[in-house]
Amino acid sequence: MKPNPKVPETTRPDNQPDRKQAVQSVSKAPNFDTMKAVKRLKGAGFEDKHAVTLVETLQDTQSTLATQDDLGRTEFAIHSDMEKMESRIRSDMEKMESRIRSDMESKFGDQRRFMLVFGSFTTGILGMLILLTK
Repeated sequence: MKPNPKVPETTRPDNQPDRKQAVQSVSKAPNFDTMKAVKRLKGAGFEDKHAVTLVETLQDTQSTLATQDDLGRTEFAIHSDMEKMESRIRSDMEKMESRIRSDMESKFGDQRRFMLVFGSFTTGILGMLILLTK
């Protein structure tokens, strides 16, 4: 078996690995009692070095798991980013709407004024014709 650099190669006088020192060298994950886990594995018939290796492996996998706090911080960051993005999108939409209204006014404003003048002129002529025909 390949030696793990996290577990010191210390031995007791009976040439057994020093479990306490080996387990203490492993970083502590929240809510995982490595000493208790090694004792339970030894009680189930595991040899000391196998129990330490198994606990170390479990400890390594636990260190990559997200905690509730990690998830809460991530959720808050995502929510905050989404609110900022929504605000920017709304602002961009308002600017686009304003530009579209301005463009429409500049393109169709003259036509509207022409239609208003032409409509008034036509109404005036029709009114005069009606008066003349009476």
